[in-house]
Amino acid sequence: FGKMAAAAVAREGEQEADWVLPSEVEVLESIYLDELQVSKGNDRTMPWEISITLYPATAEDQDSQYVCFTLVLTVPTQYPNEVPKIDIRNPRGLSDEQIQKISQTLQHLAEEHLGTAVLYELIEKGKEILTDNNIPHGQCVICLYGFQVRLCCISILFSHSGS
Repeated sequence: FGKMAAAAVAREGEQEADWVLPSEVEVLESIYLDELQVSKGNDRTMPWEISITLYPATAEDQDSQYVCFTLVLTVPTQYPNEVPKIDIRNPRGLSDEQIQKISQTLQHLAEEHLGTAVLYELIEKGKEILTDNNIPHGQCVICLYGFQVRLCCISILFSHSGS
């Protein structure tokens, strides 16, 4: 019985050594500090949930942040050999089409990195996409057509998406 127990402990130790999630989350917490929320599963039996609200890179100018969303990564027990489930919650300033495209892009990135730590890349890719899509849009209060405003040097381009 002693040999079987020792073998089981050794196998468990090897599995723990192979498990990259705790150390990866520790690194993420050191980078993102209080922005990162982590709900840890029971050791390796339950998935972990990692969430962070992402904003575009605007040099801390919050008035220029027109888009954002909360990225929720549900990390399975077999990670990194299984991709995290990616949810985009509480989006602001993004169309349904943009949200779907962001989700697909992040899912593709996760699948490309199957077998390796990918959480940091997913978070940074989300920020990059938000920075690229940081354009105010909505409905014109006068004509009710949709519009987008692009700030370009000293001029503002106002373009209707209606006819």
